[in-house]
Amino acid sequence: MTPRVIALIPAGGESRRMRENKLALPWKNATILTHLVGQLAPLVDRTLVLLGPRSESLRSEIHAPAEIHATPGQTPDMRSTIEFGLTHLEQEDPNETGILIALADQPQIRRPLVEQMILLFRNQPMRLIVPTVDGKTAHPILIPLAILRELPGLQTHLGLNSLVRSHAPSTNFLPIDDPWMLLDIDEPADYDRLRRKNDD
Repeated sequence: MTPRVIALIPAGGESRRMRENKLALPWKNATILTHLVGQLAPLVDRTLVLLGPRSESLRSEIHAPAEIHATPGQTPDMRSTIEFGLTHLEQEDPNETGILIALADQPQIRRPLVEQMILLFRNQPMRLIVPTVDGKTAHPILIPLAILRELPGLQTHLGLNSLVRSHAPSTNFLPIDDPWMLLDIDEPADYDRLRRKNDD
């Protein structure tokens, strides 16, 4: 049986520093979120987009095949959003499923990177796949569902990064030559920088 790969896109943030919904900003011929979903959906077995309760307007913009779920209340952090996503993965085989966690505000993700990560995971389905840039961990990450299910059991002040660090011996670190994958979009200046780079 070929291990399944599911893209999980936590998109429940409130974009406070951007002062507008950053996921609805233009990116190429789409928006930040719809471009990302369009990049990932053809490469994986399922795509789950996790919206916040005040981001429902984004739902109608997504045309690629994806399951869209809105959290019942505003989640305080990405960990909580991912835990909400886990409730929609209960029927998946934890030992034969990998979860590609892609940050919703990283539309610069390249398909060849995702394809390489998926290939590595399917060859070793109980190992994490984590890109690195000059020794720094980057996103997206691909994590076995069996390991991701440990997240709700962590202490409340710990998040996804702590879970990944605790499984370093079971991780394939994938060096990439793309420093832009260390960035996400939090403020207008971040968006301007990445958009200019994307247009180069």
